[in-house]
Amino acid sequence: MDEDFLPDTTDTLENIPEIACNEIETLAYQHLIDRLEEIENLPTTDAQMKRDQRSQFVTVWNEILQIPPSDAPSCHQKCASLLSRLFKQNQIHIIRANTKIAREMCFACISQLTHSNISRFLKLKAEQQNLPDNRILKKHILYLLRIAAQTIALTPFSKVDDRQFIENHFELYTVLIEHIEQSMPEHCETKVEQGYILGDIALRALSLLWNTTDRTILVALLLRNNFVKKLLGWFARASKLADTNNRPLISIALNIARHDDGADELNKYGAIDIIKEYMKIKPAKPDNRSLATSMTLALLSTPEELKRDTKGMNNVLTRLLQLVIDCSKNNRFRHEGFHVSEPLVILVKMFVVDERTLEYVLCHAETKPPSDPHSTIRLFITLLFKFTNALDVTNQIRQYTLISLLNIIWSISFQPNYASELTQDEQLMSIIEKFADDDKGKEVLEDYKPRSMEGVKEAAHGILHNLNHDVKTDMILEKKKAYRDTRISDSTTK
Repeated sequence: MDEDFLPDTTDTLENIPEIACNEIETLAYQHLIDRLEEIENLPTTDAQMKRDQRSQFVTVWNEILQIPPSDAPSCHQKCASLLSRLFKQNQIHIIRANTKIAREMCFACISQLTHSNISRFLKLKAEQQNLPDNRILKKHILYLLRIAAQTIALTPFSKVDDRQFIENHFELYTVLIEHIEQSMPEHCETKVEQGYILGDIALRALSLLWNTTDRTILVALLLRNNFVKKLLGWFARASKLADTNNRPLISIALNIARHDDGADELNKYGAIDIIKEYMKIKPAKPDNRSLATSMTLALLSTPEELKRDTKGMNNVLTRLLQLVIDCSKNNRFRHEGFHVSEPLVILVKMFVVDERTLEYVLCHAETKPPSDPHSTIRLFITLLFKFTNALDVTNQIRQYTLISLLNIIWSISFQPNYASELTQDEQLMSIIEKFADDDKGKEVLEDYKPRSMEGVKEAAHGILHNLNHDVKTDMILEKKKAYRDTRISDSTTK
């Protein structure tokens, strides 16, 4: 999901009473207050200056958070007031343009959230967190969680050291998951039927979990400590939660289901039946959660379950194709929070599960604008052209998209009726031949790739074999058949 669509809360702590500086504080921490004032007055006439200002602020902010609020109340207050101006939610695009700064901010915020003072605060009950003496620290924590959630969505985690950083700070996630657990309705003093509000910190914690699980390569870390079991427990209470409070749950489940081990863990605890109950909750206003729910169920279902529900599967296929069309029109390949890779991955699975799904998508899906076999195949080919250089960069989501598109074109190449659509495109065939001879794809396989997909080189060879353009891969067709019969079944075994 896109960081622009994270649920958020309105800060209720803007009107913190003024606190007079005492002489000891002035002597000890005046240099930090002076530095904050310098940062506040920095020129911000362009986006780069704004990014630099935020980066400098985070450095000073980290230093201030090492000091207990009771020792430097005015210093904390000055910092908190500057937070509101520098990190307005609608200014995330300023940070998005520079992944290096986003990474630095993300790691700085996560590091601060694991500080002993903050860890102790997060373990307090809600009424204790809202005491006057804790109000400034709570505001800092809310912003730390917001910025961490936004910037983790911009950090690729292509380096082992970056993934190790999250593992080294996993205790934060343990604390946040427990905080959410303790914020659920059964822990409140009065009986709740519906409309229950989890609280600001719990909502921000859900936002961080939402975007952390969106980094598929990090999902395995979050399968510890019964997180999935607790998540499904939250689903069971979703009908009692306010609409905005239950919304993140399905997107977190979808992100986890995209990882093979995550799907196995969800199925171990009977996620399909629980999520089907969640589907019965009517949103307060139309949004994309029904699509997210359908996508999650498609990833969790066995081939037999998908085949039995032909009507439901066709509806999902239509919505997936529509989402691909809509994403393709956006320069970031996103629509309503989804990246184009998300529907593509599910289409790969469904095309392998049942060849009829490919025929339905090409010939019968009712989209806007209307589509037909030619336009749909052109859509996939055109997208492939836009992601051809994905192996030259460390952007995993682009590589993930490329692998998905090659697997989809591989499925199309099995259909003689559509082979000419592929072979007549000289640019496409040249690109496929290049991938078949290139070993760069092996580097991608060292990171996460679903069991339902083959790698770049394997898919390229399969396409060429099916189109009679490759005489070196006589075993590809048999391998594809075995893959069709066993891989998906293995990946969805409950």
